Amino acid sequence: MPFREGQQFEVAQKQETLGHQIEFKVAEFIGGSFDCVEDIELTENGGQNDKKGIDLIITFEDGSKMAVDVTADVGSRVEEKIKSMRRSPLVGVMEERDEQGKVAVAKSKSLVPRALIRADIAKWEEYNIEKTDQEVIVYMPDDVRLREEKDILRQLLRQIEYFSKEDTEYKKKTESIKEMLKGALEEVEELEKEFS
Repeated sequence: MPFREGQQFEVAQKQETLGHQIEFKVAEFIGGSFDCVEDIELTENGGQNDKKGIDLIITFEDGSKMAVDVTADVGSRVEEKIKSMRRSPLVGVMEERDEQGKVAVAKSKSLVPRALIRADIAKWEEYNIEKTDQEVIVYMPDDVRLREEKDILRQLLRQIEYFSKEDTEYKKKTESIKEMLKGALEEVEELEKEFS
């Protein structure tokens, strides 16, 4: 899947644990799958943003951002994370620099809406995703790729609906994101019909 012209994905390959590998794979997968995604920044493992439950920051084509926690947890652990996000669905992103001193994660000018993506560790462990030049290669069957795309989009849309009910600022900051994700979901569902 080629990147659109102008997309700049610089995801550091710090993959100390399986969980970190899954975060990296999900970040690359999202960047290579959805045209509405302009950029993805992967936070430093154990860094200030990671401690806030931010694994990656997605920048959409309209410039809006979303701070995402990628988790392989199940059941009550996921519920605990959602409850924590519900208490503060907006978060400030801190600047992070790489080993060369280059900004790896930009500081947010304002609070950013949060979201959680649950990735099934057993499945994502077997998926291979590779970035070469301006192309992301996803080594999974097309029907599986479409199913994973649909799952991620539905998770994000459900959370936007959920958090927007109680937080007007969150709702305001996610209105355009919601529309872009809905459009991406419609595209995936149309492609899915071709494979069924």
